[in-house]
Amino acid sequence: MRGYFAAALACFTVSACTQQSLVRFENKDAGHEEPCPTGQTRCGETCRDTSADETNCGACGNACTSGQECVSGSCQAPCMPGGTCAPADPCHEGVVACVAGVAQCNDTRAARPDGTHCGTNQVCASGACIACTQGAACVVTNPCKTGTLSCSTGPVCVENDKPNGTVCGSNMVCSGGACGACTVGTPCVPTDVCHTGSQVCDTGGPTCMDTGNSAPNGTVCATDKVCNNGSCNTCIAHLPCSPANSCHQGTTSCTTGVSVCVDSMMNVANGTSCGADQVCNAGTCNACTANVACTPNNICHNGLTSCASGTSQCVDNMVNRANGLTCGTDLVCNNGTCSACVANAACTPTNACHNGTTTCATGTSVCVDDMTHKMNGDSCGTDLVCNNGTCNMCAASMPCTPTNECHVGSSSCNTGTLVCTDTSVDAAEGTLCTGGACTRGACHESLTVSADVNLSQAPLSTGRTCAEAVSWSVTALTGLTATLDSAPAAGCLVAGDTVLLINLQGATGAVSNVGKYELLKVASVTASTVTFTSTKLRSYGSGASNDDDIGVTAGQQRVVLQRVPVFGVLTVDAAATVTVDAWDGLKGGVLALQAAQVTLNGAFSVDGKGYRSGDDSVDDADCLDNIDTPAGESISGLGVVTTSANGGASGGIGAVSMSSFLMGSNFVQASAGHAAAGQPGQADQGRTPGTAGSAYGASDGTLLTMGSGVGGGFSCDAGMHAPMLVPNPQRGAGIVAVWAATLTVNGNMSAKATGNSNVAGGTVFLRGGTVALGANKVNAKGGTAHDAAMVFTNSGSDGRVVVMYRDTVTGASLPAATSTQIPGL
Repeated sequence: MRGYFAAALACFTVSACTQQSLVRFENKDAGHEEPCPTGQTRCGETCRDTSADETNCGACGNACTSGQECVSGSCQAPCMPGGTCAPADPCHEGVVACVAGVAQCNDTRAARPDGTHCGTNQVCASGACIACTQGAACVVTNPCKTGTLSCSTGPVCVENDKPNGTVCGSNMVCSGGACGACTVGTPCVPTDVCHTGSQVCDTGGPTCMDTGNSAPNGTVCATDKVCNNGSCNTCIAHLPCSPANSCHQGTTSCTTGVSVCVDSMMNVANGTSCGADQVCNAGTCNACTANVACTPNNICHNGLTSCASGTSQCVDNMVNRANGLTCGTDLVCNNGTCSACVANAACTPTNACHNGTTTCATGTSVCVDDMTHKMNGDSCGTDLVCNNGTCNMCAASMPCTPTNECHVGSSSCNTGTLVCTDTSVDAAEGTLCTGGACTRGACHESLTVSADVNLSQAPLSTGRTCAEAVSWSVTALTGLTATLDSAPAAGCLVAGDTVLLINLQGATGAVSNVGKYELLKVASVTASTVTFTSTKLRSYGSGASNDDDIGVTAGQQRVVLQRVPVFGVLTVDAAATVTVDAWDGLKGGVLALQAAQVTLNGAFSVDGKGYRSGDDSVDDADCLDNIDTPAGESISGLGVVTTSANGGASGGIGAVSMSSFLMGSNFVQASAGHAAAGQPGQADQGRTPGTAGSAYGASDGTLLTMGSGVGGGFSCDAGMHAPMLVPNPQRGAGIVAVWAATLTVNGNMSAKATGNSNVAGGTVFLRGGTVALGANKVNAKGGTAHDAAMVFTNSGSDGRVVVMYRDTVTGASLPAATSTQIPGL
């Protein structure tokens, strides 16, 4: 019971005592000793907290003295807050705080004074403890300073000067703590300038040390003084002197330490004497004797030698030599001047129609008459010529009339008398000549046509028995010849005639040369071969650049050679019409002529002379049936039975049975093309009018083409028969080509379509100096067709009017002309 009480008392005084410890003490009496709670120590029979027990402070039995407290196992005086203390960071200030009676040192974060010791070789600096060993070496940036560490106020590097002369870099030494340039051994000038010096740097700066050796001889040591073997001696440089070569200039030199005359290699003045009969020339002493007689540049003067230039020169003394003396080839002296004079040369004496010979005996050329005659015709003055030794009037190069009065003549005096020479230049077109007027350099008859005439069938010229515009098919061509399908009859084609060579029709796929043409002159006719005076310029065959496939059989190129009648002045009266045969598949359809002047009061007509139309289908009176018809004819040949176009010709129609086309039908066949494409047709009762023709030819005069026909149509008559094909009389227009210096159209020039037909117009080609078209008197229009009811119409293409002129073109045409001015035409 006593033991329990003691344990209970202990629990009142020791807060750590637990029920368990009481239990242990109860068991003690039973012979068992229980352990103390964690953090307590057994002191005798009780467990004690030695960290706070003043009687067992830090250990059992260690009692604190009066006024002390047990704090953390240590007897201490009572805690006094606010006092200074040392916190964990030795470079910070601390302040005492009491926590449960125990003093604590709180860090104020305020820095302790720099330099405060905070450990071995450590001091405080700005509140941090850093290494610092008093007196230790430290690094400075100046290579001429050393550094010693001071720690009293924190780490400070104290600088001190290094000794003068200390090397601080390449060719650098210290002086007074600063690094300056100084190169040991650099040559320098010591006090004795005739000695050499060597730079030393021991004192910290450059000092020149006398080596005791002599400076180079010639070194300047004072005004007009130089060094010589270590001594300063007088020597004046650059004074003039005489070197070994007396024709050179010299100058004194002190470079060796003594005065020496040096050759400057500069020449003395040429002509300077350098000995008896010797002078300097370009730095060399040469022989020269003055005042010797000589020949100067003017060889007609006398002269004496001079040495003033350094060489012997002949000086003109201005005294003339005798006149007539030779001074060169074909040269003689005359009053001191060397003048040209060719002796024994042909010359003209006083009589300009005699021969003469020159003499130079007096110093000038004198012509001596040898009394022989000059050639007749030699000029003896303006508009004067010689004739048998006499000078007579004769003006050359004057206009005159030669034997060919249609050529330009020019007077000639070559024979000594006036003769008119033919220049082979054509006289102006229209110039009057015997029997007519000049055209293209020949005199042609002037004619007036007062009645209708077909030039393909009849002559116009006096004495001509053949047609004026007779033509042939060409079967072969070379550059200078044409082979015809038959030999021309006597007198129909002769040398001198002008001919037109033209391709009038090609074949399918071979039309590149259709329309090409040129005018040529006939040189000769032998059987069926015609030879030209000049080479033809163009190609006429199936290919663009050949003369192949020319002939009269199917598929060949239709090339025609047609005589072009040439007139002087051609006048066509108002009542007369000039025409030609129509195209027949081989030739025809071309009206071509030349004249100096054409006045057309009547007509030139090739209407309906061009390509043919396809055959028509004609039924009997019931008008119910028709058969297939062919396309029209064009540049690619005759049309075949088809509704497709044949080049410029429109296609035919297809067959239809039991479908009436009595009056009132609105059928119109498609139209032909030429300058433009044709127009579509119109049909009823199931019939197709064929395809319109396409455009072809050219508007610049390089091609001459005829107008195309149209495809066959249909009709009916009063008979009783099956449908059949009959010829269609409608044709395209042909070609009119006129070459004339002056052309005036007062009547009509026509290459147009006619009747109720939509065939194409042809071509009118005019070339001349002055062209007057009149008011729409030149016509190459296409035709217009209409249906039976006169409602639907379409037109064939117009042809072309092409004018090439030199001076003027006036008037208008149908269609409008393409006009080109060609100067010099």
